[in-house]
Amino acid sequence: MLCGPMLPHRQHTCATLIRSGLNIVGICVADQRTAGMPLHYLMKSAKKKGLWRTASRSLARIAYLALNKRRDQSAYKRLFNQRELAETLLPWADRIHYTDNYSNPETLAWLKEREADIFVVHTPYWVGKKVRDLPRKGIVLGGHPGITPDYRGSHSAFWALYKQKPEDVGCTVFLIDSGVDTGDIVAQERIPVEKGDSFMTLSWKGMIRIAQLQAEALNNLDQGQELLRRKITTIPPGSEFDNPTIGEFLRYRLTQKLAR
Repeated sequence: MLCGPMLPHRQHTCATLIRSGLNIVGICVADQRTAGMPLHYLMKSAKKKGLWRTASRSLARIAYLALNKRRDQSAYKRLFNQRELAETLLPWADRIHYTDNYSNPETLAWLKEREADIFVVHTPYWVGKKVRDLPRKGIVLGGHPGITPDYRGSHSAFWALYKQKPEDVGCTVFLIDSGVDTGDIVAQERIPVEKGDSFMTLSWKGMIRIAQLQAEALNNLDQGQELLRRKITTIPPGSEFDNPTIGEFLRYRLTQKLAR
């Protein structure tokens, strides 16, 4: 397992696969935050996309939290039982490796020592080729809380609703390659927008379903079934999205009423 630092990454996905009976030989947790803040991402974004757009996206995040934080926290607790998840992972405490980059030499050595057949990925961070080449069966199974290849990158539920297409809210399990959410599709489902949802709660629901679909696919593989895969032959133009700017967030609030 290659995980990010947040509870849906590190605890929920791992716990789901453990409970499904899969043999988890190691859990690698990467955290690139500084004092809990994604400063590295913000600096990289400002350099690549400009200070104004980066600041505008930060303002959108602040505005979103001001409007939704309380209700989202309540939904988060309902969706993720932190105590149960922690108890499930407790016996695996000695199999967890912490790092700030999956590709640093120490982490690469640790990953090689696990001799894993398959890597399962749930992380916001890049998984480089040196890491992707390690699993013995050549399978690096990832997931995205959006419908690929039409909604790749960040906050797919937001962009589906922004485009007035609630039928495009969903999730995808896919084989990770060198692109951004461009790998062969293993499983894909739509997620209905329910009363009280925000685009964040829809993303969390997508993450929950992704873990279940990953566990199903790998258990089927263990039973001798082939891993179903549908190759993406064309990447639609404009299908890689970033965090919304403050203007895009305000338009989202004004033009659609299905989700917060």
